[in-house]
Amino acid sequence: MTARPIEGGAALGARGSADYRDRPPLACYANYFEVGHNAFEFLLDAGQVEPQSGQVQLLSRIAVSPALSDGVRTSEPAPPSKA
Repeated sequence: MTARPIEGGAALGARGSADYRDRPPLACYANYFEVGHNAFEFLLDAGQVEPQSGQVQLLSRIAVSPALSDGVRTSEPAPPSKA
């Protein structure tokens, strides 16, 4: 697994943009993602699953307070298409 810098510096969120000129964030391929929650936080885990053993190597865990978790909520499903 090799982490690599993300090219460019796209704006993030409604509060402004992230400045990546000094230290660009690293990007890693993840084929495992899990979301958990309790009364105090939402946990977002991303990692890689070893195909032969099924073991997960956790790459990143993000903890978000429920007050800031509006972006975590799922949206309503799209209406069925007319055939």
